Amino acid sequence: GVSGNPLTTVTVRRPRVRFREGGGAPLLAAESMRMRYSTWDLLWARRGAIQIELDRPTVRIERDPSGRWRLPSWKAGTAKPGRPRGFDFELTMKDGTLDSPDSTLRIGGLDLSLRAATEPARLEVRSMAWERGPWGSVLRSLRADVSSGDSLVVRLHELVTGDLRLRGTMRSRRGEQRRVVDAEIGRVRWAWLARLFRTAELIVPGEGSATIRAEGDREWRGRMKARATWKDLPVTGEGAFAWRDGRFALAPLTGDSPAGRFDGRVDVYACGMMLYRA
Repeated sequence: GVSGNPLTTVTVRRPRVRFREGGGAPLLAAESMRMRYSTWDLLWARRGAIQIELDRPTVRIERDPSGRWRLPSWKAGTAKPGRPRGFDFELTMKDGTLDSPDSTLRIGGLDLSLRAATEPARLEVRSMAWERGPWGSVLRSLRADVSSGDSLVVRLHELVTGDLRLRGTMRSRRGEQRRVVDAEIGRVRWAWLARLFRTAELIVPGEGSATIRAEGDREWRGRMKARATWKDLPVTGEGAFAWRDGRFALAPLTGDSPAGRFDGRVDVYACGMMLYRA
């Protein structure tokens, strides 16, 4: 059912959003959806604004018969002459779920607050957290923003889980596929990386930190400097790395520890095999 004042606030009980074609499960379902807005601003102001609150939503993403992810698309209307109007959108989710046939994409207990704007285009993730996520993660905090102009800039201000602490920036020029990433890994546990790369060799006590600079698109290359503890052994090192076709290669890799200096390479394959060669 629908209740509220149609000029300012509307609440929809048990809303469902489906694709027009193809059938299947709802793309979005929720216990309730509350929309707050000013009819005057939406129709006549230079900028319109709308706030949407979703209670216990479930978002389900599926693949189409060709194997591609089935996602909604935005089709812009005919541009009107003169200066385009700007719009501000705020979205809040409480106790949400992301469902997918791919178990690594499933999320439960999702709380999200974000703001999107047009003219200029900008997206701000004010806060995000979840209780159950990919690779056994519990997301304690995520804050990020995306801006678009001559370049696309993605800033990750904070990502914190029980296994990982990360921040960084990704940039790409308009019309180019190549991206540049600068990242700082404040902390990562080897046991969590073992689940990510599906390799038993990393199931050891300890953790690491690193600064990384990388460039690429489908293939990536970069350099890193790291400090780590491996089975209670402190280690410092640096090296170049490459990611291609599911294979991560760290070479050359040099460093020092109380056990001595090392110089070699590490290869991690999609099947979970990890090889170190001096």
